[in-house]
Amino acid sequence: MNNNPLVSIIIRTKDRPKLLKRALQSIAEQTYRPIEVVLVNDGGCDLDINELTGILKDVALNAFSFSNLHGNPVCQGSPC
Repeated sequence: MNNNPLVSIIIRTKDRPKLLKRALQSIAEQTYRPIEVVLVNDGGCDLDINELTGILKDVALNAFSFSNLHGNPVCQGSPC
Protein backbone atom coordinates (compact mmCIF):
# COMPACT_ATOMS: atom_id res chain seq x y z
CA MET A 1 0.00 0.00 0.00
CA ASN A 2 1.23 3.47 -0.91
CA ASN A 3 1.00 6.14 1.80
CA ASN A 4 2.23 9.02 -0.37
CA PRO A 5 -0.09 12.02 -0.63
CA LEU A 6 -2.01 12.49 -3.88
CA VAL A 7 -0.45 15.02 -6.23
CA SER A 8 -2.79 16.80 -8.66
CA ILE A 9 -1.32 18.20 -11.86
CA ILE A 10 -3.47 20.90 -13.43
CA ILE A 11 -3.06 21.41 -17.18
CA ARG A 12 -4.83 24.17 -19.09
CA THR A 13 -4.83 23.71 -22.84
CA LYS A 14 -6.26 25.33 -25.94
CA ASP A 15 -5.63 24.03 -29.46
CA ARG A 16 -2.27 22.36 -28.69
CA PRO A 17 -3.03 18.60 -28.89
CA LYS A 18 0.52 17.54 -29.83
CA LEU A 19 2.08 19.39 -26.90
CA LEU A 20 -0.65 18.12 -24.58
CA LYS A 21 0.05 14.51 -25.55
CA ARG A 22 3.78 15.08 -24.97
CA ALA A 23 3.08 16.54 -21.53
CA LEU A 24 0.78 13.64 -20.61
CA GLN A 25 3.41 11.13 -21.74
CA SER A 26 5.94 12.82 -19.47
CA ILE A 27 3.52 12.67 -16.55
CA ALA A 28 2.83 8.97 -17.17
CA GLU A 29 6.57 8.24 -17.05
CA GLN A 30 6.99 9.71 -13.56
CA THR A 31 7.64 7.18 -10.82
CA TYR A 32 5.84 9.02 -8.01
CA ARG A 33 2.35 7.73 -7.27
CA PRO A 34 -0.47 8.53 -6.64
CA ILE A 35 -0.94 11.34 -9.15
CA GLU A 36 -3.92 12.66 -11.06
CA VAL A 37 -4.25 15.04 -13.98
CA VAL A 38 -6.90 17.75 -13.99
CA LEU A 39 -7.20 18.78 -17.61
CA VAL A 40 -9.00 22.00 -18.54
CA ASN A 41 -9.71 22.45 -22.25
CA ASP A 42 -10.28 26.20 -22.41
CA GLY A 43 -12.41 26.60 -25.53
CA GLY A 44 -10.03 24.67 -27.75
CA CYS A 45 -10.39 21.83 -30.21
CA ASP A 46 -12.14 18.62 -29.22
CA LEU A 47 -9.89 16.12 -27.46
CA ASP A 48 -10.17 12.33 -27.63
CA ILE A 49 -10.45 11.50 -23.93
CA ASN A 50 -9.98 7.76 -24.60
CA GLU A 51 -6.68 8.49 -26.34
CA LEU A 52 -5.52 10.74 -23.49
CA THR A 53 -6.49 8.12 -20.89
CA GLY A 54 -4.50 5.56 -22.88
CA ILE A 55 -1.42 7.79 -22.77
CA LEU A 56 -1.74 8.24 -19.00
CA LYS A 57 -2.15 4.50 -18.29
CA ASP A 58 -2.61 4.22 -14.49
CA VAL A 59 -2.80 7.98 -13.86
CA ALA A 60 -6.32 9.29 -13.15
CA LEU A 61 -7.69 11.91 -15.55
CA ASN A 62 -10.36 14.47 -14.66
CA ALA A 63 -11.22 16.43 -17.79
CA PHE A 64 -13.23 19.64 -18.05
CA SER A 65 -14.09 21.44 -21.27
CA PHE A 66 -15.30 24.99 -21.82
CA SER A 67 -16.94 25.94 -25.12
CA ASN A 68 -15.60 29.50 -24.93
CA LEU A 69 -12.25 30.89 -23.80
CA HIS A 70 -12.33 31.68 -20.06
CA GLY A 71 -8.67 32.48 -19.38
CA ASN A 72 -6.33 31.67 -16.53
CA PRO A 73 -8.35 32.86 -13.51
CA VAL A 74 -11.36 30.63 -14.26
CA CYS A 75 -9.27 27.65 -15.35
CA GLN A 76 -7.16 27.83 -12.21
CA GLY A 77 -10.16 28.13 -9.93
CA SER A 78 -9.68 31.79 -8.96
CA PRO A 79 -12.77 33.96 -8.39
CA CYS A 80 -11.37 36.72 -10.68
